[in-house]
Parts: sequence; structure tokens; C-alpha cells
Amino acid sequence: MRGDDLDSITQAALGAVIGEAVVGHKAGKKGAIWGAVLATIPDLDVVVNPLLETTEQIAFHRGPSHSIFLLVIAGFGVGWLLDRRYGDCDAGVSRRDWVTMALLAFLSQPFLDVLTSYGTYLFWPISRNPHAFSSVSIIDPIYTFTLLISLAVALFPKTHPAWRPWATRIGLALSTGYLGLTMIVKLHVGQVFTDELDRQSITYERFEEMPAILNSVLWVGMADSDDDVYVGLYSLLDDDREIDFQRIDKNKELLEPYRGDVRVERLVRFSRGLYTVSPTDDGLLYEDLHVGRQDFWLSDDAPTIFRWELVLDADGQIEEVRRMPERGDINGDTVDRYFDRVLGE
Repeated sequence: MRGDDLDSITQAALGAVIGEAVVGHKAGKKGAIWGAVLATIPDLDVVVNPLLETTEQIAFHRGPSHSIFLLVIAGFGVGWLLDRRYGDCDAGVSRRDWVTMALLAFLSQPFLDVLTSYGTYLFWPISRNPHAFSSVSIIDPIYTFTLLISLAVALFPKTHPAWRPWATRIGLALSTGYLGLTMIVKLHVGQVFTDELDRQSITYERFEEMPAILNSVLWVGMADSDDDVYVGLYSLLDDDREIDFQRIDKNKELLEPYRGDVRVERLVRFSRGLYTVSPTDDGLLYEDLHVGRQDFWLSDDAPTIFRWELVLDADGQIEEVRRMPERGDINGDTVDRYFDRVLGE
């Protein structure tokens, strides 16, 4: 799994549940299998990465392959092909069933991705602005296990055929309800963060809140004051609402000479202005903040998950933008501290 997507297990599970709910026992396990396959296809846009410049990769990912316009067209086409392939042997499944399944499976990918903080180009090519609700983590076990359990019940050999579609429909209802709950929690958490920023007299131009990895209990708040980014953690299990904000200097003056460069503009747009820059031996290190940091924001300093080095030539111009490794080693102590923080400790 990459740090920019919901994990492939979740995507495949949702597609499989959709396929089983729509097509169900009328076509054996074909609905679940094809649903899982179609739901993961949009993320195959990464196969063209070797053909793209480093910053073009982040602009292309979650772009055309996640456009609801293109996926609707693909859904009708693939649904028609599936009906042509299986229509004779699965007489109980209509062309409408296959098309509905393909449409929902394809669209489930951008539907989930837009709920994370990365940014998804839902309306490409009409709009080149990414959308991000930042209401669910890239890995949320509660959501994933709900889908997997309902799928396991539906596909269990001894499950009565009449109960199969209900198992997945209930699973879809519960998992979708959970996503709705995270949006309500997001509104509450956002109010807690902004109230605390006001109490501490921290001025800012823009604020974002997003769930931390693996849960919807611990949240990260980021306030952009143009020159600095203030980052704080708040758990729903905290005893109080006092938040200790870290102040991160953006050092944006280091980046100013290069703001006309299209590669730099792609990075800034991807980060939504939440970044920090520091000098290196070969140029500048650009660190995105909105995706996260390898210490889960539990220490004063650590590498971010997404980092790029702007390599400068002898004339001080950007010669190359080099993607740095995503992850370093995370020790057990950091993991223990993280889950303690989730529990409000």
C-alpha cells in the first residue's frame, strides 16, 4: 500500500461487496470477483509513472482514472461486455444488473479516495482542482472489517441463497453509516481545534483537520498562517480540550525564487500550502505536511512521508526534482506511544 491511497484490501472488499449485493447468488461468485477487480482498476494509473516526471506523477495519480465522467462511460461499456460474456449462462442476471454492478464498483474507488486527505480529481477534465473531505484515514480497520465480515457471511457455503444479498446489503449500510459518522466527528473535532487556536491567540488563514492513521478517534489539525504551519493532535478520549500545537516554519522564502517553475507549483498545489522547505547539499528539501509525518506528530521533528529534493544546477536553477523514500523504520516505542495517544494518554 502506498501512503496516498486507501489500502487495496479495502478497495477490493468494497467492490466485492457491491458485486455480491447487486448480482448475488444469481451468478455464483462472479459478481464478487468482478466487483473486486473493477474497484481496483482506477488505481492502476500508477503503471504509467515511469513515463512521467516526478511531480507529474502526483498530478496524474487520482486524475483521469478517478474522473466520475470517464468511470461512468467505462461502467456502461464493461457492464455491457460482462452481459455479453455471461448473459447466456447466468440467465437470472440482466444486462441492467451487470451495468449497475460495474458502475458502482468503478465509482466506489473515487468515492472512498475523496474521503481521505490526498486529493482526488473527481471532475477531470472539466475541473483540475482536487477534492478531499479528509474524514477517513487511508487505513481504517472498522470500515474494512465490516465489509470483509459481510462478504464472508454472504460467500459462506452454508449461507442460504436468500440471505446472501442481505448480508452484503447490511454490510454496505453499516460501513456507509460509519463513513457518515466520521463526517459528523470531523465537524466536532474541527470546532475543538479552531476554538483552541482562538484561545491561544494563534492567527491563521486556513485550517484543516484529518483523522490519524488506523482510526477515527485521534485527529490531526493543521493551521496555515502563511509563514508557519501549526500542527496539533486531539483524541475524542482526551480528558480536556487543551491542544499543544507544534509550530513549523515553512521557510517559504527559500522557495520563492522557484515559484514560477511548474514542478514547484505542482508540489505546492498537492500540499495545499502545508509544507516546509530546508536547504540540502544539492539544493532544497521540500516536505509535504498534509499527508503526515513518520513520527505520527508525537515528537518535535521527523521526516514527512512525502518528500522531494529540488536539485539545483551551477546557476541555481532547478535541474531535477527527486522523490525521496516514503518511509523509514518506525520503532515499537513510537507505535506504543501512538496508540497511547489514541486512547487519550
